[in-house]
Amino acid sequence: MQRSAVPYGRTYSKSLGITSSLNLSFQKSLEMGNLSHMRTRKSSVDNDGVSRRLRTLRVLKAGDSQTAFAAMMGIEVKRWNNFEHGSPLSKEVALILVRKVSGLTLDWLYLGKEDGLTTKLQRELSEAENGITDEQRRA
Repeated sequence: MQRSAVPYGRTYSKSLGITSSLNLSFQKSLEMGNLSHMRTRKSSVDNDGVSRRLRTLRVLKAGDSQTAFAAMMGIEVKRWNNFEHGSPLSKEVALILVRKVSGLTLDWLYLGKEDGLTTKLQRELSEAENGITDEQRRA
């Protein structure tokens, strides 16, 4: 790639046009596969906690049957299974759950905060969680 100096601290690349030196260093990093210096966005959502809460919700509403629960919610069973096994819960499915389960909140689904749950739902979820066996937790 041929480059020539351009006023104001910019670099000129025949293939890229006028670009800043910052963009060129990023391009160079991409070409070399060296992206370790880039910040990665860490999620504040604990996927293990989310999947544990999803499993508790399913046990409360449909017992051991993922198939029955997924059908009740209008979600594909494979997709639900993925969520229960640690795949990030999509906003789309979270909103479906909140709409279909009375008293459920996004704060509980994603963060485990019980503040916004109804007292009845808090009690039911607690009982369902206590009823989940170790074998069900590992599944």
